[in-house]
Order: sequence, then C-alpha cells, then structure tokens
Amino acid sequence: MTQTVIANQAPSARVDREIRQWIHDGKCAPGQRLASEMDLAASLAASRGTVRAVLLRLQAEGLIEALPGRGRKVRGRIVATTPFKTHGTVLMARTIVMLTHAPSLPPGHPEMQSGGRAELAVEAAIADAAQAVSMHLLAIHTPTLSEPEIKQVIVGRPLGVLAASAVADSDAGWKLLHRLATGGLRVVAAGNREASPPFDRVLRDHEEGAYLLACLLIERGCRRILEIGSAPDDLPWVARRTAGYKRALQEADITPLPRVHGIVVSRDGTRENFATRVRQFAGFLAEHLLAANPVDAVMAQNDWDASVVLGACRVLGKRPNQDVLVVGYDDWWNTPEREWEPARPLATVEKRNAALGEEMVRLLIARCEGQLPSEAQCRIIKPRLVIVPQPDQPTLAAASAGSAAGQ
Repeated sequence: MTQTVIANQAPSARVDREIRQWIHDGKCAPGQRLASEMDLAASLAASRGTVRAVLLRLQAEGLIEALPGRGRKVRGRIVATTPFKTHGTVLMARTIVMLTHAPSLPPGHPEMQSGGRAELAVEAAIADAAQAVSMHLLAIHTPTLSEPEIKQVIVGRPLGVLAASAVADSDAGWKLLHRLATGGLRVVAAGNREASPPFDRVLRDHEEGAYLLACLLIERGCRRILEIGSAPDDLPWVARRTAGYKRALQEADITPLPRVHGIVVSRDGTRENFATRVRQFAGFLAEHLLAANPVDAVMAQNDWDASVVLGACRVLGKRPNQDVLVVGYDDWWNTPEREWEPARPLATVEKRNAALGEEMVRLLIARCEGQLPSEAQCRIIKPRLVIVPQPDQPTLAAASAGSAAGQ
C-alpha cells in the first residue's frame, strides 16, 4: 500500500521548512547574515509576523542567533541528535514559564473581581501573546513549587520566566525571581516594588492614573479633594498615586489634603457586609464632609471602595456626584454592589492589564533577540481615564434606603 505524506502547508510551517532547508543545503552558510524580516517575507510570500515567529523558533533552537542591534546570522547547519534530546531541548527553548499565584477562589468571589481579576487578565494576555509568537507556555503555581522543581526549572533553560504582580510583590516570589535571574534565566516581572532588580520589569503607572483623576476633578471645579483607602500609606503603589494626586493639585495651586487611611472589614459580597463598610466609611468621612469648609470630591482607592464612599455620602446627607464628586480606580465600577448603591463613580482608571501582559512577552522576546542593553530594563504601561456613564440621579431619600439597608 502506497502512503502519501502531505506536508503541512500552513504559512508558518512552509516558511520554517524553507529556511531550514537553506541552512541544511548551505545556501545560508554558517556566520552568514540573514536577509531582513521584510525581505524574507517578500521572497517567501508570507507576512512579516509569520517570518518573525519562525525566526524566533529557529533562534531558540540555536540554528540562528541575533546580532547586536538588528538582524540575525546563521549559527551552523542542523546537527542530528537523538529524538529525545532534540525534543527536550527544543521544547524548553520554545517554552515561556509563567509563575502564577492567582487566588484559588470561585469566579463570583469579591477578591476575584479586583486583585484576582487583574491577575487573571494579565496572565490571559501573556498566554495570547506567547501563542502569537508560536511559543509554549508553562504555568507554575509558585506556592507549591519545591526546591528540586526550582532547580529543574533552572536546568531546563526555558526561553524565559514571566511573573505578574501577585508573585513579584510577595517576599517569597521576589526571592525566587532573583534566584532564577542569577541562575542565568531571562526574567520579566510586573509588580509594585521600589527596587532595581537584576531582571527586566513592566510596571503600571499609578502616579499618572491618580494625576488624571485629580485633573478631571479640578476641571469640574473641585478645590478640596480628599484621598481615601484601606491600603496603608507606605505601600509603593499607594505612595505613587498620592504623588500623582499632589502633582495635579500643586499645578493648580491647590493645597493637598492628608490621605485618609480607613481600616474597614474585608468584603464578603453580602448586603450586611456592604452596609457595615458604608457605616465605617461614613465615620472616616464625617469630619471632612460635615466641616464648615467640606471637601467637594473624594478619590477612592478602587471602584469597590467608591461604591461604599457613595453610600457613605448619602448616610451623611450628601448627594453623590452632586454635592460631592466621587471617583474610583481599576475600571470595575459595574460591581455587584450596585444592587445596594445605585450611584456610580464619576470616573475611574483602566490599568490596561492586557497591555501589561503583552508588553512582558514583547520585552522577553526583545531580550532574546539581543535588542536590549545588558542592564535590566523597565517599561511603563500608561493608564487610561474612563468617564463612567451616569444613570439618572435618584433622590437622596430614595437611594438612602438602599445604601442603609441592613444597618
């Protein structure tokens, strides 16, 4: 019986075969510089993105290497090895390790709608970006990572290691990233630490986000703007947001007010819990909203706190976004708690989690291609100001019943 072998005709597979054949036949000799991605794309009738993905794969396998600046050259002809050894080397050389510490919580849990939700968005973007450059992704849950497994990661020599904020901001995760980097692995991490580690980083611009919100409030005529949140003042991302708030006010010749650090009970997604937090925030805000010279705007730490601040305003006899403008952060204003507080924050900030994950992969690829200086690099993801669509404002008396429910 005659068997017909049909070669994969997908553009990526076809380009891969052509370039490998050139190297094998000596048409591209060892040490010879390859044509540019654009020229290769034209000669092979393929897109530049397809050509780049194939070149990165061949580079990971050691067939070609990146030149300082731009371009690539042939490292040598294909060397026959045992199938096991070839598979192992090629597999890890085309594998990006993603260290994860995503909370093991059900989708409806409140924490999955804030920090957990952001982490999942970053990691999903990493997965998509890795697939776009034809790389494998190996997710490793760091809390269960053993010492022998850490050594195995280092010995395996993956293309690189990526870590979002949950890993990079934990002490154990930070030490692990240092260890992997000093072990010779390429590492790119997110996070909020004020440090200069020996690996590349992609960070959110918290200062710019707070600056945009404060500028909006100033444009709306606010002159006594208060920051409030449950996170401690000395956290790096909190300090950066306060810096952005102060910068906007100082540019407008307005005196900044001290940030209010309000310690409240944790969210549990219940109506009773929401009512408790409303009362607690009302206690923190009373002296500022009921003073002879009251604040006219409140910048909440996030959109969840913004909902509570809106409810607290009602408890104190203030009309949200009329007597007092309220803004949030994280672009999660459409929270389930709207069932109990109909008002919405005037504006919020989208941190662009997907862009952060994509940039982490781009930075890793640039490091692999030799496009970066030897020093660790830091890329900043700029946030986006979001004006929240507003419903018809309910009357103070009607809405107070919802915010005060459960008290």
